[in-house]
Amino acid sequence: MKNIILSLLVFATFASQATVRTVNNNPSGLAQFSNLQSCMDASSTGDTIYLHGSTISYGNAGISNKKLTIIGPGMNPDKTIPLTAKVNYLSITNSNGLSTAPVYGADGSAVIGLEVVAIGIGEGSTYTHAVHNIKILRNKFTYGLIVDPRGNYSTNISSNIYVEGNYFQNAGILFIASSIYQNFTIENNVFYKSVDGSNPYGMQNCINATNVNFNHNLFYGVSSVTNKDCFQGNNTNLNVLNTIFINRNPANNITNSSFLNNLTYNCTGSNTPWLSGGNLNVGGNIANQNPQMVSQIDIDNGVDNPLLDFTIASGMANNEGSDGKDMGLLFDNNTTRNWAYSRMSRLPYINTLTLLNPSVLSGGIMNFQINARKAK
Repeated sequence: MKNIILSLLVFATFASQATVRTVNNNPSGLAQFSNLQSCMDASSTGDTIYLHGSTISYGNAGISNKKLTIIGPGMNPDKTIPLTAKVNYLSITNSNGLSTAPVYGADGSAVIGLEVVAIGIGEGSTYTHAVHNIKILRNKFTYGLIVDPRGNYSTNISSNIYVEGNYFQNAGILFIASSIYQNFTIENNVFYKSVDGSNPYGMQNCINATNVNFNHNLFYGVSSVTNKDCFQGNNTNLNVLNTIFINRNPANNITNSSFLNNLTYNCTGSNTPWLSGGNLNVGGNIANQNPQMVSQIDIDNGVDNPLLDFTIASGMANNEGSDGKDMGLLFDNNTTRNWAYSRMSRLPYINTLTLLNPSVLSGGIMNFQINARKAK
């Protein structure tokens, strides 16, 4: 009954939009599909797919040549049973013969509220067109986001990608060094690192960048790891704003980039990345000062938890961003850009469902009490 009501709620929410489809791979779950790829194949451009939380991964799936919105329950749902929608690898691609320039089929797709190993935008050897106007919102990554426009790297340009409210757990964003990237907003994300390895652990190989804005993010991690770099490979021409770096190295592998109103604390290598690599100190940067977040002790100790309280309690980061807001993560009650809500997707949801009369005579009425919450 709970699954039926939840599905009805989702359908009502999107009644004025294109077709909404549901996917649930729980053996006893109710939905139109049990397989994510089958649901994508059956969908048309403009459709929305709601992915139920499950203990079972939905595996690999791909959006190809159609605009779809994929919505899960969130990276850490605020529910009695907080099941996430786990996906291994999700690709968003455009290919020759099935798309028409300048707007290709998968352009405009969105992925919201999943727990994923990796998402690939344009990534894959058989896909030859860049993908544009993509939103990646409120997901948890355990490998990373891969942005790889295929075909002629000198003319295929990835543009208008918005990455907001995600938790990169020993993960990051991987670019292709020979590609061109324009108009990216990477905002209000946490980049956490506790292990060494081959994953991207922040921004990697974003070289040919125009208007790539890295704004209001937080880097932190375990101080004992060997490689603490926030940037890997080579990154140039970035705009780094209002970001806090703790227990990591923000100076390596970033050059000719502008730094505005950022803060470092206990950073290895250098606490002043705006003074190295030909970077530009635009102003308002603060070196090696405690940002005084509410959960600062846990953050300093490298506790891996997206539900820590990252709000600024007081001190030098308080209201010192270039936009008059706190440095670090955004907690804006007037918009959806609020880390406090990033654990959830942007759907209304049922928080509790209580059966009031578990015993009912034949022909009787079964009563439920439902507590629902509005998404923010």
